Amino acid sequence: MNEKTKEVHTARDGRLHIHVTIAGEEEDVNEAFRLTAEGIREVRRRLEKRGIEGVGYKIEKSDG
Repeated sequence: MNEKTKEVHTARDGRLHIHVTIAGEEEDVNEAFRLTAEGIREVRRRLEKRGIEGVGYKIEKSDG
């Protein structure tokens, strides 16, 4: 894994951005995408339980 993959990027307003790339056979990618989305939703739920509000996420699946 190269160093760029390990970096954490933040926008100017301090928002944390997490980019996930999944590659493989279509069936495997679909399952991995579903599991990733579930994980992100769970993290948001846990953060909100701890009083951290304003946690948002955007999940996109592209063909390219």
